[in-house]
Amino acid sequence: MRAHDWAVTPLGPLETWPQSLRTAVNLMLNARQPMFVLWGPERIFLHNDAYIPILGARETEALGRFVGDVWPEIYDDARELIDPAFQGIPTWTENRRRVVHPDGPPRVGWYTVSYTPIHDEAGAVAGVFTAVTDATEHVVAEQRLSFLLHLSEQLRACTDPVQITAIAARELAEHLDVARVGFSQVDPSEQSVTVLSDCSRKGLDSVAGTVRPMMRLGPALIDRLRAGRVVRIDDIATDPLTADHAEGYGARGLMVAPLIRDGRFTALIFFHEPEPRAWTDGEAALAEDVAARTWSALTRARAEAALQESESRFRAMADQAPAPIWVTAASGEMAFANQAFGDLAGRDPAGITGDVWIEMLHPDDLSGVLAARSSARLHNDPYSFEARFRRPDGGWRTMLASARPRVTPDGGFEGYVGLAIDLTEMRAAEAAMRESEARFRLLAESAPVMLWMGDENGNCLYLNRSLREFWGAADDLSGFTWGGTVVEADQEHLFAALGAAMERRAPLEVEARYWRADGHIRTLFTRAEPRHDAEGRFVGMIGVNVDVTEARKAEQHQRLLINELNHRVKNSLATVQSIAHQTLRDSLPISEARDLLTSRLLSLSAAHDVLTRESWEGADLGEVVAAALRPYDAARHSAQGPHHRIGPQTALALSMALHELATNALKYGALSGSEGRISIAWEVQHDGQLVLTWREEGGPPVVPPSRTGFGSRLLRQGLGVELGGPADLRFEPTGLVCVIRARTAG
Repeated sequence: MRAHDWAVTPLGPLETWPQSLRTAVNLMLNARQPMFVLWGPERIFLHNDAYIPILGARETEALGRFVGDVWPEIYDDARELIDPAFQGIPTWTENRRRVVHPDGPPRVGWYTVSYTPIHDEAGAVAGVFTAVTDATEHVVAEQRLSFLLHLSEQLRACTDPVQITAIAARELAEHLDVARVGFSQVDPSEQSVTVLSDCSRKGLDSVAGTVRPMMRLGPALIDRLRAGRVVRIDDIATDPLTADHAEGYGARGLMVAPLIRDGRFTALIFFHEPEPRAWTDGEAALAEDVAARTWSALTRARAEAALQESESRFRAMADQAPAPIWVTAASGEMAFANQAFGDLAGRDPAGITGDVWIEMLHPDDLSGVLAARSSARLHNDPYSFEARFRRPDGGWRTMLASARPRVTPDGGFEGYVGLAIDLTEMRAAEAAMRESEARFRLLAESAPVMLWMGDENGNCLYLNRSLREFWGAADDLSGFTWGGTVVEADQEHLFAALGAAMERRAPLEVEARYWRADGHIRTLFTRAEPRHDAEGRFVGMIGVNVDVTEARKAEQHQRLLINELNHRVKNSLATVQSIAHQTLRDSLPISEARDLLTSRLLSLSAAHDVLTRESWEGADLGEVVAAALRPYDAARHSAQGPHHRIGPQTALALSMALHELATNALKYGALSGSEGRISIAWEVQHDGQLVLTWREEGGPPVVPPSRTGFGSRLLRQGLGVELGGPADLRFEPTGLVCVIRARTAG
């Protein structure tokens, strides 16, 4: 109040207000009941905090305005009480219905309001003091109770199922003033709804008899209905639940009350308004209550109709039935027995009286049967029992006897009608099936492979021990979701294959990776076959999962080995081809060429031996050098350098280079005499490049060759690709020096 800029209103600043207005405002502000004051000929509106919930979104602009601008939709009606109050006559109204729009869609409420004149200092009426009591909850509760009593009376008197839903729709539409109310039944598969009847008003056409797909409502709304929740949509076009499907409803305001029976979405009552509407909690509760009452009445009517039909046909059918059928009077005496009953008892059906069942019972079953019947007859309830009965030939038969009370149209008890089914063969078959199932479970639980069974929706019905341990699943699979164990990258492929197989009811073969309970990823191969019931309906899949992780790793490793082998063989053949070509191009005598070629191939073989020990993943440089110099006198050569691994290609190239250098030293260099020596040293530089130096000393005088032989060509040209550059050959006075720079990873 104080923060409001009153200077811009007809009332002016607070300090200029008359004392009578100040007193009325102070009284209003200190009250916890909703109140407001209308002041002056402009009827300026002032309210307390308790009145804010009634204003809703209008609260921000209500103070200091003409009351007709604050409540334009009800002002004309309210003037019949406001005008007399401004003339000095107090007025009052109780539980008056108001339709207001505080937040958008219309809202209906009932209010008790008193209007009291406020006199100014001169004694004239200057304003009106108004106290408001929201009676909506009380009025709605009384109206709801009255409506439900009235509806129950009408439904109780109706026996036609469709007419029952029509009555409920009509009464709801009139009571809540809704444009269309309808009752729909959901098919067992929950895929479609059929409108049994509706009441359409305000220009809307009837939709009775139409069948609509359930998905037309939208998945989010369907989920709420299946959860048993009343859905209220004030405006279909803007609500997130329906905005994407707004064109499918034919309305703007929507309320739907579901009916869930035995865990199944059975029926619904729908409410349509052509314009947005603010549905109340009371309306939602009433819709839910009426849905339950209507379905109960509908079920009763259908049962009564079926019972009447059954009564008219009962006697004609009974004597043709292969199962024993009987009828008793209210006293319990046998009133009718069919021929099958007579055959079981070994008597003429027309002459059967008394309690024949007890006479035929096995002694061990007598007490249980008597207890079941006695308990049921106390309240004329249905009863059922399973027991053994003796045939006239002395054989025992296992029978399931069930009886239901017979009642008159006014609910009076007339006796029982019963039916007995021979379960002898079925019980024997069940025992055999239990034994077979026990054997299957023992076999499945003990199997080393992973066995599973799923329903038609892909949910797990059974996992054997191996698969439960793999996924860490409990014996109770109700909360288990196997789809969450699939590696994300394989989900699309797996679910597509599974969906296609289930859609075609065809076998499934698919391979995917899964998270095992211990956090490791394993590859499983799945083979599954569709399952069908006795009538050929698809009921799910049964399959086996085989862990092929190691096999796939072995296959991958084998492919890598084959590819590596192909690569190595090609490289080796190319090297051999080059060695042969270079050796034979020098026009040497055959014997010399053969020996030279043999020595070079043996050098290549020695390098291969080193790499083979390391699985061709690389070699230690010291081992490569030692292998190349092994044929020569160990006292006349030395090698020094750090341990360093080099790649396969670098190892082969260096081995060939060292062989050519050693061969040349033996023929012409340091090893050709008795005093010469060879030293080999290597280091790895900061940039990772290997520098190897071959140095000869003590040999004959060094003379550069007059022609370029294989060794020189190999060092300066042929090994350039493998080593990353040609060798540097220097014919120094002290002996040959060869510096080789090589990549260490080649």
